[in-house]
Amino acid sequence: MNSVSIIMPLKNGMPFLKETLDSIKNQTFSNWELLVIDSNSIDGSLELIKSYNEKRFKVITKDLGPGLARNYGITVAEGEYVAFIDSDDVWEKEKLHIQLGEMINNNFLFTYTNYSWIDNRTTFIGKNKYFISRMNFHKFFSKRIIVMSSVMVKKKILKDLNFDVYDGFAEDLFFHGKILQKGIEAIGIDKYLLSYRKHGKSRSRDVISNQIAVWKLYRNQFNLSLLKSILVYSAYIFDVAYRRLFKIN
Repeated sequence: MNSVSIIMPLKNGMPFLKETLDSIKNQTFSNWELLVIDSNSIDGSLELIKSYNEKRFKVITKDLGPGLARNYGITVAEGEYVAFIDSDDVWEKEKLHIQLGEMINNNFLFTYTNYSWIDNRTTFIGKNKYFISRMNFHKFFSKRIIVMSSVMVKKKILKDLNFDVYDGFAEDLFFHGKILQKGIEAIGIDKYLLSYRKHGKSRSRDVISNQIAVWKLYRNQFNLSLLKSILVYSAYIFDVAYRRLFKIN
């Protein structure tokens, strides 16, 4: 039977962690392990995880940022497939079952799903209506629509990628871009299988730092020319502005 390793970077995940853990434990697909890569949490997160008495929950203490924590998790993952979740997001109970089934049946190597938004009280905010069913390296930099907590990949495609060279802001863009750069296409599953949480503590709320990091990734990690970087970044800004103007998402 195919197995899935779920990797969760953790740094003081309270008060949202219980909802995340419950959404994993309640998956209809059961052959998974959760690798929690904890960076010295002191807010009761580790005690909460222990209270579940769940053998599939495995905590590894490593003082790493979220990018390097995911990378370390990959090195110790035992599953044939690897999924990712942040400690404040929530999965629908059939997320793994549906996504893994699509990957096995169609021999997909890299998939992501659609998602909804929730706030810090887990109140539904809305559904993402801007979805692209296929993503390649050429389109990726101007249409950044893949959410990390929705991603599942076949582990074998990660073995020769060195993700440890970067661990700053926009680390998810670096991770996805490096896979796509190999010529692997990401396939979108247009089902709302993830609730993505928007709240004040999220790193994604630091807009300026994220966008500076994105520009540096274009130039320093993906070696895009200055002209190419300007073109794809401008296309991205236009794309976001268009969606917000017409309230697409």
